[in-house]
Amino acid sequence: MYDNGVLLVGSAFSPFSDIKSRLVNSGLKGNIKRVNIPGLNSEMIGDSLLRYGYQIVIFFLDDIKFEDIAKFIQKLKKNYDPLLFFVSNCFNSGLIDAIWELEPSGILSINASGPEMLAQFELSRLKKEQEIELKRQKDKFEARFDHSLDGLLIFDLDGKNLGANNAALLSLGYSEKEFLEKNVFDIFEKDDHSILEKEIADLLTYRRQIFPKIFKLRDKSDKQIFVEVACSLIRSKDQPYVIQAVVHNISEQWNAAELKRALFENSVDAIIIIDLDDQIIAANKAVERIFGYAPCELVNKPFPDDMRLDKRIYEKLRQICLSGQGIPGYETKRRTKSGKILNVSITISPIRDIQGEITSISFHYRDMTEYKKAEDKLSYQSMLLENIGDAIIATDEKLLITAWNSAAQSIYMMPTEEVIGRSLYDVILPRLSSLKKDSPIDKSCFISNVTTEMSYIRKNGEQIIVEGSAIELKDENGSITGYVNVSRDVTKRYEALMALKQSEEKFRTIFEYSPLGIIITVDLKIVQVNRTFLKMFGYDNPAELLGKNCLKLVRQDIVDEKNDDRIESEYLQEIPRECETYGMKKDGSEFPVYLEIAFLNLPEGKANVTFVTDFTEVKAREGQIRCSLLEKEILLREIHHRVKNNLQIISSLLSLQSEFVQDEQFLKIYNESRDRIKTMALLHEKLYQSKNFSRINFAEYINELVRYISRTYESKDNSVDIAIDADDIHLPIDTAIPCGLIISELVTNAFKYAYAGLQECKLDVGFKISEHRRYCLSVYDNGCGFPENLDFTTTNSLGLQLVNGLVDQLNGEIELKRGNGTLFAISFPVT
Repeated sequence: MYDNGVLLVGSAFSPFSDIKSRLVNSGLKGNIKRVNIPGLNSEMIGDSLLRYGYQIVIFFLDDIKFEDIAKFIQKLKKNYDPLLFFVSNCFNSGLIDAIWELEPSGILSINASGPEMLAQFELSRLKKEQEIELKRQKDKFEARFDHSLDGLLIFDLDGKNLGANNAALLSLGYSEKEFLEKNVFDIFEKDDHSILEKEIADLLTYRRQIFPKIFKLRDKSDKQIFVEVACSLIRSKDQPYVIQAVVHNISEQWNAAELKRALFENSVDAIIIIDLDDQIIAANKAVERIFGYAPCELVNKPFPDDMRLDKRIYEKLRQICLSGQGIPGYETKRRTKSGKILNVSITISPIRDIQGEITSISFHYRDMTEYKKAEDKLSYQSMLLENIGDAIIATDEKLLITAWNSAAQSIYMMPTEEVIGRSLYDVILPRLSSLKKDSPIDKSCFISNVTTEMSYIRKNGEQIIVEGSAIELKDENGSITGYVNVSRDVTKRYEALMALKQSEEKFRTIFEYSPLGIIITVDLKIVQVNRTFLKMFGYDNPAELLGKNCLKLVRQDIVDEKNDDRIESEYLQEIPRECETYGMKKDGSEFPVYLEIAFLNLPEGKANVTFVTDFTEVKAREGQIRCSLLEKEILLREIHHRVKNNLQIISSLLSLQSEFVQDEQFLKIYNESRDRIKTMALLHEKLYQSKNFSRINFAEYINELVRYISRTYESKDNSVDIAIDADDIHLPIDTAIPCGLIISELVTNAFKYAYAGLQECKLDVGFKISEHRRYCLSVYDNGCGFPENLDFTTTNSLGLQLVNGLVDQLNGEIELKRGNGTLFAISFPVT
């Protein structure tokens, strides 16, 4: 029996007592309380329901308006939800329909018995519990349906959409109305329709949930979505079965898997995956590009020896990897399929399954050949930067020093550790000064790309000149991130420049005030003249000559049309030369000049520098000197002529005197003296005939002298074959006289003593200059030879004594060679 109590609500005229007695008599164990209509208050009644546990409320409707009770009951049910019953004596159809609409759980007649009331109470309670459970299950389903993270689709056996939860609608981008207007086959990809139809058929056949399968859906924007779908049958009140599909969006996982596959296949690194038995289970395309092995050549095969590391190292790294650790960037050299050696970096990593167990090992090979080249290049550039002669100073945007190379240390005499992090503005500025007056040193000197020369005072007090400029460093947005200042020590260049300026000033002074006229031309066009030249040619201003052809200043009959091209070509030849010609003054008069032409390179081109000397006075003095020389030549010629005549007179006197000499010995002496005088006379005769009175053509002299001696001593019985081999040598008279006397004595001795009883007589006379710069005189005869027991250096013979004395006078040496005749070889220094 129902024992939670009953609350009676009505007016003062409601039959509360009658109802209460019937309920009590029927065995109702709960409390019964009465509330009059003036107390129709949801809070008061609700308080009674909660305090006394009332779950049944009976309303007497005779004196209560339906509209009032309806509002009240809605408020009461919303907050407390009791079982409600209505008792009325008015059974008109409208009121009963209104009551049923308000509360269909039960309607009691005022005439109902107590047991009938209790039975109705129990039936209503059971219905209420069922409603509550049904509502709970419905709420639970709706909560799960609406709040599931996976999408839920409900459609009938024909594919008509019946519903979708929020997750499904959000994933597909449809509103609920748009979704219900579509068929499920409009959402699934066409190539998956046959699979979905088979799924529905299997559901109806086997009456069980189908395991999840992967399908492709199209959302509202026609974007493809990868989903995992599990279908099941559920009953419906409208039709026997409908299909519920649980849709799990795996696009991210699918894309991630595809991304992994794409990364694997398109990686620039060669990737090889091996199982724990060292069998290759996967290889990407880069393996073929780097090593030359196609993936199909490697998969399901052992590791190639060319790609595997040394066995001992490989096993050690493999064990490290199997312990769960990765080996990043192991650098080594490997051989390709074609035999080429590559620098590679190998990264070895373990691969685990879902349970965390290591199932395979991946090898990432990175071709480091170009990187090594770049690294070597970078190292080379770094070395160049460090060893370059210029100071390289890098700073950030605030001019704080970030790099300072060895040249900077040397030039500024500050070690790197002393300046890094400090402001360039503070480190160098205090020791700088401008080379130009009124030109201050400020921050712009360190950030300007304009080359600036400045004076720098080192710590030791030494002053140097530095030349520097800077470039800006910018990021991709164009913002300045720093500066690179390049400077160098140009002290020597600066000093050389100053010296050059001084030299230029000296040259300018020398050029302008030189006693010689100086003219500079380029392609025969006058570009510069000095004041002496202007005065010499009668001009007042250089502008009168600049740009004109310099040949116009030479007498025109010298540079006529026939000779103009030749003179011009000779003038332009880069051969220094001298010449005499006639210059033309501004007034048309001519005067003799002496030109010395040199060459130099100017920015305008190759230039001629001509030094001009006015030869007017020189020519006048030259005429005087020429006359004086002519007089002296005449006098010298006359002197030599008279000396020759006097010697001939003496020779003649000796010849006349010899006629009165009876003693053969004395006669011989007379004749020898005469011959010696004749030898000297012959020399003076040659000088008289020569144009040069200081030197004699000695080759001609030897010929005449030997022929004269031959004519004197040669007889019919012994004809001598004479051969003279003499170079074209001109000797001064001081050397020619002793040398001629030596030849005369030796040749005379040969004719007198060598050829006695000999039929074929030979005489050879030679005069040469050796490579040691000595005169070599030789006299050879094929006669009987010089006596072995006779020393020619100590003999009493006057002729040989004279020869030895004359050789000493010439600071020479004499040598006698015997055998097959006699050879006298004499050498003395070249004068």
